[in-house]
Amino acid sequence: EVSRGVAVGDLDNDGDSDLVVTNNGGKVRVLLNQVGSKSRWLGVRLTLPGSGRDALGARVSLAREGLPTLHRRVRTDGSYVSSHDPRVLFGLGDSEPKSLEVIWPDGSAEVFGADRLPVGQYVTLVQGSGTAK
Repeated sequence: EVSRGVAVGDLDNDGDSDLVVTNNGGKVRVLLNQVGSKSRWLGVRLTLPGSGRDALGARVSLAREGLPTLHRRVRTDGSYVSSHDPRVLFGLGDSEPKSLEVIWPDGSAEVFGADRLPVGQYVTLVQGSGTAK
């Protein structure tokens, strides 16, 4: 097959990234990842107040007890004529989330405590609902 684009996202909301591959003159292929869902994870969707739009460009840092901080960026770009899932995923292994820091597209920063970070599911965080940093 001659593939032209790939979109990455968690199609079945189980905490791992799945793929949708488009092919030139061929069928679209859906590749469901069944491995990652067996591990602990946290999914985050960041939105802007009022509009509910995704906070594209926001930078996210997840602090964990005794382990390095994990960093992600809210984005949908990456492949030709394709758009990725704007939600960010963090694989946790055996760790617990301590806090999540968000630097929003306008440059403001907020922190969200562990009580707002449920393991094994997606959470939507809206700009202005955390603690200003």
